[in-house]
Amino acid sequence: MTPKRITQRICSSHTAIIDGPDWLGFLDHTLVHLGMDSDEAYRVQENTEISAHPSIDAVISRALERAADPRPTDHPNGHFDRYIRDAFDRFGEDDVVNCIRLTLVDGYTHRMAGTAAFGEDNYVWGINVGVAATAYLRELHQE
Repeated sequence: MTPKRITQRICSSHTAIIDGPDWLGFLDHTLVHLGMDSDEAYRVQENTEISAHPSIDAVISRALERAADPRPTDHPNGHFDRYIRDAFDRFGEDDVVNCIRLTLVDGYTHRMAGTAAFGEDNYVWGINVGVAATAYLRELHQE
């Protein structure tokens, strides 16, 4: 079997082209490198015990708000809202909330959270949800 060539848009300014079966590990590593995982600078109150940090409930509330009323498609972060809305439509609120908790509280990689929340064949949804949740956490830190 010939390995597929994968082109993965990582964020607005980064695209990865990977040949072979190891692209998922590369993607997880790249998300960490770009600061798109739940790194030390952007952690929830449940992990830091610092009351000034946003709680997981605040991140989940933001995700629910954005899924219900996504920003316009031309907004630079509007794609995050569509990631969450599409995941809600496909899997339901409970699974999406579980994925966000696994990523931001329990420290799962986005891919592993997706596997746990959505099933082995749907892990890629965890990458989308995890990246969106991390973006919402950053917004809350900046407010």
